[in-house]
Amino acid sequence: MDNNEIKAKYLLEAANNGFKNAQYELGICYHTGTCGFLKNIDKAKYYLEKAVEQDHINSKIYLKTI
Repeated sequence: MDNNEIKAKYLLEAANNGFKNAQYELGICYHTGTCGFLKNIDKAKYYLEKAVEQDHINSKIYLKTI
């Protein structure tokens, strides 16, 4: 496993366990198609909205740009 695959694995795990910073970062990764994830706007919005539900300010701002 390379570093991107390791990062992707743990980022996805943390986001799915409710960590808002991971949800924010994962949303950006899906939006930009980076961090080992394919570009997927629906998934980007999903994870950013999950972070917004936890009052993650940057997620609110970023979500408005999609």
